[in-house]
Amino acid sequence: MTSVNLTFLSIIIVTLVAGISWFLIRSFTKKRVSHRSLSTRTEKLPKSKPVTTQKTIREPLADSILSDIDTYSSNKNSFQEDIDSSCTLLLQIICQALSLTSAALLKADPAVKKVYLHTISTEKKDILDDCASRGIGIFSVLFQGHKDVKVCPVSQQVANIPYYTSNKGIGSLLATRIPDHTKTKTSNTPFWILSIDRSSDKEWTEDEQEFIRLAAGKISREIYIGNQLLQAARYTNVVSRLYKGIKRLNSVLELKETFDIAIDSVKELVDADFVAISLLQDTEHTIVRADGYQAEELEGCKYLHNDGLVGQAIHCNHWMPPTETYPDPAPVFSRNKLIPGFKSLLIVPLSQQGDKAIGALTIASQKTGIFSRDQRHIMELIAGQIAAKIELAQAHEKIYQMALTDGLTGLNNHRTFQLGLDNMIIRSRRQSSSLCLILCDIDHFKKINDSYGHPFGDKVLKKVAEILKLSIRQVDLAARYGGEEFALILEASDEEGGRIQAERVRTTIEELSFSSKGKKITITMSFGLASYPVDADNKAELIDRADQALYSAKESGRNRTVSWSELHK
Repeated sequence: MTSVNLTFLSIIIVTLVAGISWFLIRSFTKKRVSHRSLSTRTEKLPKSKPVTTQKTIREPLADSILSDIDTYSSNKNSFQEDIDSSCTLLLQIICQALSLTSAALLKADPAVKKVYLHTISTEKKDILDDCASRGIGIFSVLFQGHKDVKVCPVSQQVANIPYYTSNKGIGSLLATRIPDHTKTKTSNTPFWILSIDRSSDKEWTEDEQEFIRLAAGKISREIYIGNQLLQAARYTNVVSRLYKGIKRLNSVLELKETFDIAIDSVKELVDADFVAISLLQDTEHTIVRADGYQAEELEGCKYLHNDGLVGQAIHCNHWMPPTETYPDPAPVFSRNKLIPGFKSLLIVPLSQQGDKAIGALTIASQKTGIFSRDQRHIMELIAGQIAAKIELAQAHEKIYQMALTDGLTGLNNHRTFQLGLDNMIIRSRRQSSSLCLILCDIDHFKKINDSYGHPFGDKVLKKVAEILKLSIRQVDLAARYGGEEFALILEASDEEGGRIQAERVRTTIEELSFSSKGKKITITMSFGLASYPVDADNKAELIDRADQALYSAKESGRNRTVSWSELHK
């Protein structure tokens, strides 16, 4: 196969991913918002059935390409709908992850100063299907070359949001130009916009903006590949293997599963005896997953960012080694760690469309001549998909952790505490074991805040949280219950064990010393505890009795530990 042909092949495969992603992602999402897809057709369709869009990147595909991949799609219309559904369900995921009112994909035409609504996932009813007549409204700065527009708060006096009849009910909006990888662009070249809004008027956080940039990058890649489909051709044997690998890659959201499936997908495509994924982290590259020779020994190893062929591949954003000959043994990960026994080696940077590499994919074989020019091209394609999937999985994990943890202290939040206590009580009941709940409170914390300021108060909260986190076992749970109040759930522990733990923490806190404005400051904490099932046989009662014990500790002088049972002897 020629290099040009493989380029065509690559374009087909990545676009197949866009078409099938909607089905694979469905198992990870709940139907909370409605999905609307707009059409240029004039006939009315039943409201219960989404309208199939005709204004998408799949327009040029209909007859020139789809007939050439009938092995994988016997129904052209169904395949076209799948591509469109991929964008729709990506918008749904964005809505759910960020608790939005709407997420919309629009196409902007600078030549006529109009925007056209392509797809929207929304909770609102007042959507204008034909928003072009409304002008560019709030998106005007994007037509002037700006990459983003943020409006907080949105008011009725602000320029209109073109796809709504009015701005009513919208508190904040964030829109970004989707990156355009077209080589030849003019000031009148159409571009795509990803717009999100919500009822809250709070500012968009950096994490939320990064999440949207990643989503825009994913859409950008699909648009780019879609626009290249007219040049593609049919190579069913390789298509089948690539299709299978990327389909599996798009079936997961968790980072660990992404690593595992990426390794398996590579081994489906090439006769590899060793595969590893390395990620760049600050000044080091770390082997996060390996399979084959010395895999267990290598996983987790860290090397300087520019060390070995992997470091060079990441730094130069180019495959290594620079020639097809393999220098055995080679300094793959480090000059101090040679890996012998292989006759073919390829290290491909994990990057998308020339972006900065986030890591590298290392593949080695005991056979010679495995990595021809064509094979390298295929590996670069799969590496780009792996990079995109890793970044999306990292963003997903970050959003997930934000939902579980307290932003200030890093401890589990109140919601996680409630869920954790439910699960631990169920486990204790099943195993006929006990658990101890400790509620604790910083004494006179309001006075500390009033006297030394909230930044100092935050410093105290963080330090207390750090001590609580270090004091527990892996099976236990530490949480910020609210304000200056914290909670510890000790699994397989009775009242005596809970008291020992509480006293250990109490004395550690008592020995702490802070300083502010040249003054030495000490703090104390009060502790209340109750055990399951001796003091209470359900969650609500257990929390209430631990709270009563804490109240008694406060009332009887503070800086002490009180159990519910000693109050009711």
